Amino acid sequence: MIIPVRDQGKGIGVFAVDPGEVTGWAYCCVAWKELEQKGITDALAAARRHKSGYMLGDTRFATGQVDIGPWSRDDTEAQGIARLFCVLVAYDEMVRRASAGAVNGITDVVIEDFLVRERTMDKSLVSPVRVTSGLVQELFNWGGRVTLDYQQPSDAKSVVTDARLKKWNLYVDGKHARDAVRHLVLYLRRL
Repeated sequence: MIIPVRDQGKGIGVFAVDPGEVTGWAYCCVAWKELEQKGITDALAAARRHKSGYMLGDTRFATGQVDIGPWSRDDTEAQGIARLFCVLVAYDEMVRRASAGAVNGITDVVIEDFLVRERTMDKSLVSPVRVTSGLVQELFNWGGRVTLDYQQPSDAKSVVTDARLKKWNLYVDGKHARDAVRHLVLYLRRL
């Protein structure tokens, strides 16, 4: 369910998450006018090419993966979730710089929802639930500044296929990062 808490400013900053032991993320910052004139895929492709700021370090589209990891590693799961939130905070600031202040940070966070689809006793089964709850807890500390939405994995994979990502020049390295891009595109389509 989409909870509209943001104003309808000049643009949108979206952070999409595919939670799990390896958590994929995708970020974009696009203007409403750009979405209307170019369409979603062309606006995202333009955002992907955009570079500005000091040493051309600011971008309007980025993806990546954070290894949250199982409990057997040196890092704890909480440290992995903290790294993911640090990525979100960094792109929150980049939205302001890349949009020259037209968009006031990340406005929307979309997370792949979790459904049990297999019978297993493996601890990794509920890793998406723990990652989501940790991230949502951090977002609540932002005081309701972002719109939070959940999407089904099947919707994202059936609408935004690998073939379509390649055609739109949005196919990125990393399975989980690609899944986050799927949710990003699907979310923008739904808006």
